[in-house]
Amino acid sequence: MKKVDLPDFDDMVALANDIGGLKTSLMLLEGTQEQLKADITETVTTDPTYWGSDKKSPSNAHIKDTFHVNGFDEGTRTKLENLRTAIATTTGELRTKENIFRIYESMIGVWRTQSANDRYDNA
Repeated sequence: MKKVDLPDFDDMVALANDIGGLKTSLMLLEGTQEQLKADITETVTTDPTYWGSDKKSPSNAHIKDTFHVNGFDEGTRTKLENLRTAIATTTGELRTKENIFRIYESMIGVWRTQSANDRYDNA
């Protein structure tokens, strides 16, 4: 059986720092997205321009299904699209780095088992 080498611990520490930074970035992006959605909700519920033919503000369900996805103008649409892209990209990077970290942890476990087996075989 092939010997498993320990991963570089400096690489693991750097990866852990990267994961922490990506988690922070993701939380900030999600917070920005939530703030934008709150601003959109406030605008479409207080500005009669966005009200239906019944002259009532749109329901929260309608706001969530339409305005929170498409915005209420080109500016909010672009901001929402950019935030969704940034969140998806950051989430993908985060999951990749978390998976690499888990692989490193598994390598340590295999190395530990091999080392114990070697000590037992050589005893």
